Amino acid sequence: MPSEIIVLLKKVCKARGEDLSDFVRRAIYKELADLSFLPKEQKKALGLTRDCLKGV
Repeated sequence: MPSEIIVLLKKVCKARGEDLSDFVRRAIYKELADLSFLPKEQKKALGLTRDCLKGV
């Protein structure tokens, strides 16, 4: 990844008080949820609403 993106990710993580690995893990789960590979309960836990889930 470009160094600018890594710097930005680290700033976001610091502001949220989380590790970079947690941020990346959540991003992966959100993408899987968006692709409808996760059950509704996990989508809800990720904060994904019906409005942002196309076709679900």
